Amino acid sequence: MYEFMDDGGLLLIGVAPKYIEMLRRLPAIAHGDGAERFREPDPMDPQNRSPEARSLRDDWMDLVVPELHEIFDNQHCAVNEVLDKAEPSYFDDWLFHQQKLAKDFAENFDEEMEGDDEDAQPPERTEAVDLIIPPELIEPWYGALNQGRLALHARYGDSEGEFTNSEDSSKSDAWNQARAHYSFYSFLQYPLIHLMQTEFDEKFLGSDESQAEDDDSDDDLPF
Repeated sequence: MYEFMDDGGLLLIGVAPKYIEMLRRLPAIAHGDGAERFREPDPMDPQNRSPEARSLRDDWMDLVVPELHEIFDNQHCAVNEVLDKAEPSYFDDWLFHQQKLAKDFAENFDEEMEGDDEDAQPPERTEAVDLIIPPELIEPWYGALNQGRLALHARYGDSEGEFTNSEDSSKSDAWNQARAHYSFYSFLQYPLIHLMQTEFDEKFLGSDESQAEDDDSDDDLPF
């Protein structure tokens, strides 16, 4: 679950440990096989081996690629910065207490369930956390997730077919694991791109409030 924050940030609620691990793995995935497509893209036609093309490639590698790598690495630092500030989830705490109340109610007031509850396990906390992505880290987070998606798709999507929304028993375990990471990264990108678009609209197109003021001012025009 997620909530849009008043300051333009994003609150991710109740993120389970397995998803935190997927986020922790982003740098390794983005530096793995397939990453060369976006980390060191060829600015020229790959078939062009002329001296001019070679010179342009050399300049690209010397001047542009190091800056690209710095941008990409800073995006991963933004993800780790948020992960390092993770807090125990208030939703997880609320759910734990609700389960405990339900169990206590069953034990104390529902005699028919006494036999069923003898072996029942007490409620457990899931160790989920809440993550707050501040406004200034929205775009870096989107970029880091995009790096992971591009690398995964280049490595597994091309070799074993397009990723789907569900596991495929005919595919390898590595493909299904990559699909799970790819789907999670894609899911997180939806609210991030919404916030990025909202910021763009407010900055360059004006807010609805300012637009309304402009519309009202038109009523005073003499024509």
